[in-house]
Amino acid sequence: MRAPPPPVALTGATGFVGRALMRELARRGVAVRALTRRGPEGAGWVRGDLDDPGALARLAEGARVLVHVAGATHALGRAGYDAVNVTGAARVAEAVRTAGVAHLVHLSSLAARRPAISPYAASKHAGEQVVLAEAGDATVTLVRPPAVIGPGDRATKPLIDAMRLGLLTAPMEPAGVERRFSVIHVDDLARLLADLALGLRPGGELVDMAGTREVTWARLAEAAGAATGRRVRLLRLPAATLHLVGAAGDALSALTGRPGMVSRGKMREMLAEEWLSAAELDGAMGLEAALASCLGPQEGETAR
Repeated sequence: MRAPPPPVALTGATGFVGRALMRELARRGVAVRALTRRGPEGAGWVRGDLDDPGALARLAEGARVLVHVAGATHALGRAGYDAVNVTGAARVAEAVRTAGVAHLVHLSSLAARRPAISPYAASKHAGEQVVLAEAGDATVTLVRPPAVIGPGDRATKPLIDAMRLGLLTAPMEPAGVERRFSVIHVDDLARLLADLALGLRPGGELVDMAGTREVTWARLAEAAGAATGRRVRLLRLPAATLHLVGAAGDALSALTGRPGMVSRGKMREMLAEEWLSAAELDGAMGLEAALASCLGPQEGETAR
């Protein structure tokens, strides 16, 4: 009798992207061993976090591939980001090396392309470097998704709620320049990660793919209008105003001791002229369909 294949080891399973990847792997009938900070150990779960080398060792033991999804998208300054996105990534890579895991799929961010733009971007770039340095003989695949959208994401909820009400706040465009950026739906990103984990795509590369490669703020408003059936108006704010908003967000975070969704770094990311992925993922849902999944009635809501 043939032994079952080893499970896919996973960090970040209870987060936005991790939940989608868990659903995708379950749909394919793939067993998963996931790290969790809550709940008892057992039945496919290892209790612990990125600060717990013992838990990471148990997670990696006997696994052929580990998908590292856990990360901080909002934190208190560079040190807060580094604690998760650099030090945590290093511990995962060390566990992979020690356990002899063959393949590490590391979820980074398109922001890693410009490490000087924000503390978040700097931490994601440094996380990539430490993973490559610490993973030993494992094949390392770096995945740099653009903006990830989908139902249930706390980070984009204010944006989605505003578009439902017919409003989209965006930066004023410099003369002769229209900002362009890429997006990917969380289910498409999960499909890409699952393909990499299962060897259906080549590993050991930098994977830089979007669902929709080129979006402008005007196109985003138009697509949101098509998804909601109502006009979504663009409210253009000057860069100086956005920088002030970011500074206010940082001041509030310093006062409360809790990271907020808005910071100077996030505003600099928003004001960049382009965040374009290298290519589009085959079979990805279009922008309108991706937005419709976010803007339509969600679980627990009633359609109006």
